[in-house]
Amino acid sequence: MASAHASLLLVMASAVAALSRPGESGVNFRPPSVPLIVQDPFVSIWSPATNLTDAWPQHWVGAVEGMSGMVLIGKNCYRWMGPASIPSCPKAMQQLGPAIVMATTTVYQFEAEGMVLTARFQTPALLDHLDLLSLPVSFLDLEVESTGAEAKDVKVYFDVTGQAAVSSEAENVAWNQYTVPSGDQDSDLLALRIGSEAQEFNSAGGSDQINWGYFYAVAEKEDADKTVQMNATVNSNVLCRTAFAQGQDLPEFDTTGPRPCNDSTPVLAFEFDMGSINPADTRKARMALGYDLVVGMQYFGEQLSPLFRKGDVNGGSSSSLMISIMADALKNDTIPSLCNEFDAKFYNTLKAKAGEKYALLGSLAYRQVTGAMTVVWNDKLQTHWMFMKEISSDGDVSTVDVIYPASPFLMWLSPETLRKLMMPLMVYANNETDAYGAPIYYNLPWAPHHLGHWPICDLAPEQQEQMPVEETGNMFVMLAYVAKAQQDVAYLSPYWAVMDTWGDFLVQSLPDPGNQLCTDDFEGPSPHNVNLAAKGIVGMAAYAQLLEMNGTDVAKEKAKYYRETAKNYSEIWMERADAGDHYKLQYDLNSTTFSLKYNLIWDQILGLDVYPDDVFVKEAKYYQSKMNTYGVPLDTRAEFTKTDWEMWVAVMGSEEQFQRITDAVFKFADETPTRIPFSDWYQTDTSEAVNDKDGFRARPVIGGIFAKMLTE
Repeated sequence: MASAHASLLLVMASAVAALSRPGESGVNFRPPSVPLIVQDPFVSIWSPATNLTDAWPQHWVGAVEGMSGMVLIGKNCYRWMGPASIPSCPKAMQQLGPAIVMATTTVYQFEAEGMVLTARFQTPALLDHLDLLSLPVSFLDLEVESTGAEAKDVKVYFDVTGQAAVSSEAENVAWNQYTVPSGDQDSDLLALRIGSEAQEFNSAGGSDQINWGYFYAVAEKEDADKTVQMNATVNSNVLCRTAFAQGQDLPEFDTTGPRPCNDSTPVLAFEFDMGSINPADTRKARMALGYDLVVGMQYFGEQLSPLFRKGDVNGGSSSSLMISIMADALKNDTIPSLCNEFDAKFYNTLKAKAGEKYALLGSLAYRQVTGAMTVVWNDKLQTHWMFMKEISSDGDVSTVDVIYPASPFLMWLSPETLRKLMMPLMVYANNETDAYGAPIYYNLPWAPHHLGHWPICDLAPEQQEQMPVEETGNMFVMLAYVAKAQQDVAYLSPYWAVMDTWGDFLVQSLPDPGNQLCTDDFEGPSPHNVNLAAKGIVGMAAYAQLLEMNGTDVAKEKAKYYRETAKNYSEIWMERADAGDHYKLQYDLNSTTFSLKYNLIWDQILGLDVYPDDVFVKEAKYYQSKMNTYGVPLDTRAEFTKTDWEMWVAVMGSEEQFQRITDAVFKFADETPTRIPFSDWYQTDTSEAVNDKDGFRARPVIGGIFAKMLTE
């Protein structure tokens, strides 16, 4: 059925004329894990298998968040999602190739008995459409096409368990159903909802899985042509699945709850009766799947609502707002059109820049980055804020050295989103948290590491994981890029004093940062770290650039001082770190040591001119000599690497050198046996992710692969 897979690509490509799609040039790609419903750090469901029927969908943390899909062709049942869970439906449809993963969309295609089923998962996380970026809704489109010679009756089934709404399956869940009158010629909608009975904000005690708020599923009772009829219920997974597989009506709505999630596991179950499908005919159904977090973030005492709940007088207690938003989104044909057009343009832009493998990696990375952020409404400032979770490593809120590696993605696509991510950190560092009810006095002379443990911002300065030069350099680089992109520093007017403190700290701490932690803290201490010193030096020059944009005479004098100091320090750096054909890991180690000097790239991207070109040429050439099968090791101490950092150093070299590293990273993602969301920490000799159970998965730092898009 390879021809059917090819026909899918042609159909998809027709949405945007003259634009190619993943796989059209013959490069096959098997993602390590496939994004299905990826909205934010709590709502993040992936398939850890090549075939959608080989494993249950999982939260990024690895816990099952079950979804089941079946199709009834005549009287024969086949699965299209999830392993066999009932005796009545043991067979799986044939999956026609790996999933096609685009920026906002994942597409699977299956075949059985001359019927081709296409399942499309789409999350409209478009950075230039704030209303869609903050929309807590994903879509599932189901399309059945007859490629056989005779008409057949077809029904399609989908369910999702309450596992999506609890952090422990022992927790009680409660559920509801709602009918939404259309009020026009369209069909009425049916909405199902499930959530924990307790509904205690952050009652999970820092768990990565949410146990407050509600998961919703919404669909029309019949399509516009009245050829597809929908029925839905909430009941036991076994009862619902068995009834469908045996051609019976779905069981009645279960009124016996609440009960534990793992007690006769309740599911939100939907059946779409497609009727008799003639040869060459197609039938379609569309669902909206959403999660109402109710509370988006707690910022130093104040609960900030998700942006879509801006101005909600009910404070999240009512389901009406969420259902209304989902109903409107379900009927809005503009949303899938925008997503399809964006997916194609995004893919083709990456492909034109650096080839198809790069475009495939970038498409896989997109929702991993957007799905690590949440958008909230700050009622005091009458604006929206962004927060990013340090997924899987610490669970921290807006870790600066996580935003930093992710930043190329945002710099390229939406500098304003990056600015909105940095503002809660600037408010904290500038001691403006007293306005939020639980003030913390920040008294450190360097930039903060993070704000708290997701989703609570409450961190005292002495509780920080102190990375003084690391975070200060990071903030200056990101602030400088946004300022250049927007040609505006007016919003920084309250923060010049605190930034002066940071700048002075860098001057005093460099050119040798001593024994400080850097972002690669999993390797332990690295005193006299050459790459960390480069970050501080480049950060100092970036601050000079900010001061020049300030424009006052005093600021210009300061800018001159910081620029000259950075230049002087870079000369000391080159002398002390020189190892002949490369630069050392630490000032005090011998010439056989090396490390990826990924922080240097900002000298080129920001046009700082602190380091001469031969520094980049020498380092880039040396990295090629250290290449393993799956990439370049991070440094001398181990064979593992960081995906983000090696893609940063790749842009320091020639196009040929860039392509060699990109090919190696693609080979890792395509072949790794560790089936977790795109890891940024893996072994370059074996392709295995480091510590697959406790290692780095689904982290937004994978946005670092977009550094290439910032170069000319």
